Amino acid sequence: MVFEPTVSVMEQDALTVFFGKVQSALISFANAVMNVIEIVPPWVRVLFIPFFLFTLLFWIWVLRKVYIHSWKKRMLRLDASKSVDRILSRIIKLFSIVNLNRDLNETPLQYGQRVYKESGIDVSDFIEVFNKSKYAKIGPSVEDIKLGIALYGNVVDYIKGRLKWFNLLKYFWFV
Repeated sequence: MVFEPTVSVMEQDALTVFFGKVQSALISFANAVMNVIEIVPPWVRVLFIPFFLFTLLFWIWVLRKVYIHSWKKRMLRLDASKSVDRILSRIIKLFSIVNLNRDLNETPLQYGQRVYKESGIDVSDFIEVFNKSKYAKIGPSVEDIKLGIALYGNVVDYIKGRLKWFNLLKYFWFV
């Protein structure tokens, strides 16, 4: 039995040439940036640092907003019972940041009551939707999923209020 490679020699050479060109383009771009940095006066270099940091933070903020928007759209397009399950697991994960973990011996309803006592956020309506979906096999409606997404937003606001600055930076993408 003869083993034939999946990528022919010609294709491999084409890939090698392509990646070689990409590498040389990146190197020439880096050299051009370094030349510009060497030419500009020191005070412009100092001003470039906050500009770069603000630009970086802006793009991180934009990417995070796009990620959250796409997650919400994905939850609305997904099967309703899977959406409810994923939203609740994400809410539980968020609550675990502020030490409101779900105990293994706790039912979802008991967990919702404990979260309400400790945080003041009422998740019992959404847990009821989860229980109907998971155990009674009653499909949730689009309004139920929107309720879960809104509840997720409330939980995010609560978590942001409870975290100190260092921990907020630590969980920036997650929250």
